[in-house]
Amino acid sequence: MAMFNVISLNCNGLCDSNKRNCIFSLCNDRFYDIICLQETFWNDLFVERIKRDKTIWDGDIFYSNSGNNRQGVAILVSKKLKNIFLEVENDNGRFIHIKGTINDKLIDIYNIYAPNNVNERYELFLKCKQKISKGKYVLVAGDFNTTLSSLDKSGKTLHCNDKAVKSLCNFMQEKGLYDIWRNRNVNTKVFSRKQVVQGFLTQSRIDYFLVSLDLKSCIKNIHYKDTSFSDHSIVSMKNKIQELSVKSANGIQINSEHFLELKTQLEDIETYKSEPLSIAIKKNCEIRGVVIPNTNVEEKVFVHADDTTLTLVDKNSVSETFRVLELYEKASGAKLNKEKSEVLALGKGNLFK
Repeated sequence: MAMFNVISLNCNGLCDSNKRNCIFSLCNDRFYDIICLQETFWNDLFVERIKRDKTIWDGDIFYSNSGNNRQGVAILVSKKLKNIFLEVENDNGRFIHIKGTINDKLIDIYNIYAPNNVNERYELFLKCKQKISKGKYVLVAGDFNTTLSSLDKSGKTLHCNDKAVKSLCNFMQEKGLYDIWRNRNVNTKVFSRKQVVQGFLTQSRIDYFLVSLDLKSCIKNIHYKDTSFSDHSIVSMKNKIQELSVKSANGIQINSEHFLELKTQLEDIETYKSEPLSIAIKKNCEIRGVVIPNTNVEEKVFVHADDTTLTLVDKNSVSETFRVLELYEKASGAKLNKEKSEVLALGKGNLFK
């Protein structure tokens, strides 16, 4: 079994030596194995100088630069996976494709930096549809410069289902690719880019990983991390590539690759099995939550993994919540752990009288 960590980051320029050394040191310290960078602003001479200095990066560097020292994508491969990958093709600082074999699995990795202009972005996605293979283990990383749904937007600007978005969704469907973070976080809002426009904060999720079905079952976790290096967040993903083997247990043949996929699916069920409970609480009009100051947003329940926090404002809400919990216990078989549960009363009132 091979474990490897992949990150993607729009670094917003990586010519400054201090910034570059900080990012490379971060990647070494956190044992990132494959680093997909967008907006490097490199040129060929600059990259060759970095490649010669093994104190900067002692692994492989694959890159695609544009003629105007703008744009630019690169894939850095750590020393751990050195000499495993080969470059297949690249395109004008917007696209690069490498492939290699880990545990006898052929893996295709693509890094994309999409243009801001919707027409240019549309053309790039059409190219991607032609260039990206429909292999078993495919990973597409990058700054796609577009959101995929209204959940990926915040602020005054709204999600626009323009021709570029439709083209991206079309090639995702045709190639069997999944937005793996959204696949595991169906209703959650997280943003990968934050910027202030005309005095207002706008946030969007435009950086993501697209993965094939077989690779999807190998992904242990994926999350976003804010960084001071850029106005984009780091997208970080941990993968386990399982060796294909057939084992025998009590005379039953078990394909370990299929077992890993089933295990991942069960972990997803474990993660989301409490979702019906939070939905029931949110939709129950008899349960009143706390209204966030300076908004008209009422929050009743916060869920993280198997931990649930309720913010209730009156005795009737507490009683109704316990009625819903009792119903949920009967329906699911899950039980409230009273020894690990706490009640904290805030403010004045006679909630427990």
